[in-house]
Amino acid sequence: MFSRVWSFGEIFGQTNYGAAKAGIAGFPRSLALEVAKYK
Repeated sequence: MFSRVWSFGEIFGQTNYGAAKAGIAGFPRSLALEVAKYK
């Protein structure tokens, strides 16, 4: 039972990490598109 709980915790941790990494990677692109409107 413990190993099953541990694996679920690891999956949720990876999901959070992936979402944060995608947000950090996408932020400069989004910012560039916003700034490009005013050039």
